[in-house]
Amino acid sequence: MNRKIRVGIIGAGRMASKHIKAYKRLENVEIIGIAGRSEGKVSSLCEKSGVRKGYVDYKKLLSENELDVVSITTPAHTHCTIAIDCFLEGCHVLCEKPMAMNVNDAKEMNESSKKADKLLMIGFNLRFTDSFREVKSIIGKGVLGEVRLAWFRGSGNIQEKEWYLNKETSGGVTLESSIHKIDWLRWIVGSEVVEVYCQTIEDVLGHGLNNNEFMTMRFKNGALGVIGSSYSFNVLPDDIGVIGSRRCIGVRNGKVVLRDFRKGNSIMDRLKSYIPDFNLISDIKLLLNDSINKEVKHFIGCVVANKKPIIDGDCGVKSMEIAEAAMKSARTNKPVRL
Repeated sequence: MNRKIRVGIIGAGRMASKHIKAYKRLENVEIIGIAGRSEGKVSSLCEKSGVRKGYVDYKKLLSENELDVVSITTPAHTHCTIAIDCFLEGCHVLCEKPMAMNVNDAKEMNESSKKADKLLMIGFNLRFTDSFREVKSIIGKGVLGEVRLAWFRGSGNIQEKEWYLNKETSGGVTLESSIHKIDWLRWIVGSEVVEVYCQTIEDVLGHGLNNNEFMTMRFKNGALGVIGSSYSFNVLPDDIGVIGSRRCIGVRNGKVVLRDFRKGNSIMDRLKSYIPDFNLISDIKLLLNDSINKEVKHFIGCVVANKKPIIDGDCGVKSMEIAEAAMKSARTNKPVRL
C-alpha cells in the first residue's frame, strides 16, 4: 500500500484516546474521523487530537469516507453490530476486548471478517507488555520445562458508567478484567482449555454485578490455570506466576523473576522480588501506554503485509467460550466442560 492507511475511530471515550495516540505515532497512518454517541465528547476528542471529522452516527463515518481500518472502542454489547457494518464497508477491524457479550456474537463477528476477507484483531494488549513477552520467550525456549501451573490474580477500579452497571450491557468483572487473564493464560500455557470452574461473590458494592471471582481452568496438556479478579479490593497488587517441570517464573513490579526450585531463595532474594522498581524508563513506558502502542503497530503491520494478527478472531472466540463457561459455572456451581 503506497498511500497512507486511512483509519476511523468508533468510540469517543478513554480507550479511543489511547488508540488515537498510538495511531498518531505511525507515519503511514492518517486518522480520518471519530464517531461516538455524545456530540460533546466527539468534538472534544477531535479538538484534542487534531482529527477534523466528527460524527454521532458511526455509519456516516463508514459511508462518507473510504476507510481501510477501524478501531472499535465502544462497550462490548455494541461490538458485533459495529464490526459487521465495518466489514461490509470493506474495513479491517481492531476491536477492543471483550470481543462481544456472548459467544454467538463473537462467532458472527469472526465469520463476517472471514467472509469479507478482512482482518479482525482483538485488543488483548497484555501480550504486548515487555515483561509478559519475556516470560513467553523464556517458556518457549524450554527453560521451565513443561508448564504445570500458571496463575494471574489482580484487581482494578470498577467503571462507574451506565452501560457497565446494567446487566444487559455488561459482563461484570468476568468480561472486563478476567477476559484479559484468560487470553494471557491460553497464550502462556500454549494449550486449549478443556474445563472451567468458577466461583463468584455477590457484589459487595451494591451494583448487583459480579465484581469478584476466582476461576480454575484445566488445559488439554494437563496444566492448571488460576485467575483471580476483583473490582472491590482495587488496591490488590498483581500476582503472576508460572511453575514448570524444571523451574518457575513470575512477574513482580514489572520485573521477570526466574527461580530454581528451593534454590537462590534467601530472604534477601525474596525481598528484592517485592521491592518496587522505580525505573524511569519503565515508568515512562507505562505512562505512554506502550503495550497499546505496540498492539496498534502490530495490527497496522498486519494490514500492510496482509497477514494474520497474533490475536485474531479465532483467539477472541476461544476466550469468549471460556468466559461464558466460567459464568455458567458460577451460576450452576459446577465445572463446565468445553
